[in-house]
Amino acid sequence: MMVARSKLYSFAFRVSIVAASAATALTLTGTVAVAAPRHRPTTVPVVMTLDEGFTLPQSVRAGWVTFEVSTPDVSGGFLHYLQGFRTLGAADPDVVVADLRAALSPDPATAAAGIAATARDADLVGGAAVDAATTVSVTLPLTAGTYYFFDLNDLFVPGQQAVLHKLRVVGGFIGHAPAADATIAMRTVAGAPRFVAPTRLPAGGTFRIVNASDEIHELATQKVVPGTTDVDIQRFFDSGTTTPFAEPSLRGAGAISPGRIVYLRIERLSAGPYAFMCFVPGKHSGVPHAIEGMHTVATMH
Repeated sequence: MMVARSKLYSFAFRVSIVAASAATALTLTGTVAVAAPRHRPTTVPVVMTLDEGFTLPQSVRAGWVTFEVSTPDVSGGFLHYLQGFRTLGAADPDVVVADLRAALSPDPATAAAGIAATARDADLVGGAAVDAATTVSVTLPLTAGTYYFFDLNDLFVPGQQAVLHKLRVVGGFIGHAPAADATIAMRTVAGAPRFVAPTRLPAGGTFRIVNASDEIHELATQKVVPGTTDVDIQRFFDSGTTTPFAEPSLRGAGAISPGRIVYLRIERLSAGPYAFMCFVPGKHSGVPHAIEGMHTVATMH
């Protein structure tokens, strides 16, 4: 639940997986295991703007679907955040948006209740946060059903209504997952949310993002000053002292429910050290996971 840099820290202070391969089956929370024939993922270009929003096709074939997300909006490191979900039970999609709005509350109790309601009412399938400097591609495994996508950043723009886009996913599951250069896991380690990731990664590579925990997580990445450590990032979150960040905006993979997997590729990402962070609020504390220590530094090369 990344936001524009101007809103990031006001937000931040208030708020076993079976991977599929070409020859194996995919198992996800709330889905059945399905065969994965060898077909290339369907590609859906998504251009997000503040004035025009974005468009999606009415339907796509079930399988691995790649959303190539970009934006021309450049003012102030502006961020768009494509978020997808399907409803659970009898939940209405507008109720899910209201749940997420509550999860962004400055009050930790309200945020905790909001993220708990989100987990009850929706299966978050992922998406992409993007700024004008990069194109972010996310490949999602979508089984047949009805999905909804919207710009999460709309919840931060005064007077802006969140516009839901319905996407019908039809047919049997086809395709295979992209080849991955590395895996980044979201786990619970010693009772706390953490990333488990390599310390060196190829810039422009494809990363398998796995939510192997019992909470909703996202992956935000932002360049940091050379020499920055996790201790420096935590000190900044705790006290707001000298920033470790070397750029104003973030980008990355949208929120995913427990058991979900996505593949992330960020174009035009320059070499150097980056922080991976999750700003989803904790289901008990209502405090963003990054504040609770869910961040790690990796070098892109």
